[in-house]
Amino acid sequence: MKQNNRENSLSNQLSPIMAIDDKSDNLTDADKAYALILDKIIKAEMAPGSLIQEPVLMDDLGLGRTPIREALKRLQVEHFVMVSPRRGMFVTPIAIRDINYIYEIRIELEILVIRLAVQRATPEQLARLESLVDEENLKHLDSPYAIMDLDREFHFLIYEASQNHFLQADLKRYYYMSQRIWYYGLSTMKPIEIGIREHSEIVAAIKAGDSQRALDAIREHIYNFQKNIKEHLV
Repeated sequence: MKQNNRENSLSNQLSPIMAIDDKSDNLTDADKAYALILDKIIKAEMAPGSLIQEPVLMDDLGLGRTPIREALKRLQVEHFVMVSPRRGMFVTPIAIRDINYIYEIRIELEILVIRLAVQRATPEQLARLESLVDEENLKHLDSPYAIMDLDREFHFLIYEASQNHFLQADLKRYYYMSQRIWYYGLSTMKPIEIGIREHSEIVAAIKAGDSQRALDAIREHIYNFQKNIKEHLV
């Protein structure tokens, strides 16, 4: 019974990140540990600069030491955790100034991914994108956090539509880095400031095969959100 409860709890916790990839059936325990720990770091449930204790994570996630260690090694490579000699492993501190550096990289990669998505998006991927920007779907979003989750799903679908898994991996990492900083400003933002209404223009441009229109729309979307979030982080 205890194991079943743990599995049900784990299933409920997986939704924030794992539902985005929609491949949960194929995930290893290390993949699950990675997604769950990353989600906690992004949402500051594991506070920036805090000491990471493997026994606490094992009990909290219901997973063994080996998958958790594998996940932490991956998160270290991606700069979400850091090791201090003779002190232990810590959640990497947040530096608000980093949002500018991440933006410089992300805007260029997002432009590249949009170009590829215009060329390579499948009918099924276009249908999924259209469902995300459907008015019926949008009217149920009642908080900045729900809107941010939809924005993440939207961008990840575009990354997928590029049909370039190397580009997907890099963009997801930079998106998560950005999102971790964004969470500090979301609580004071109004839903309209997040700018997901621009998603519709991006999807329409991709569907029309209009690269320039799509590029203009993604630049506006990312720039506007960057500007709005920085105002709430000051």
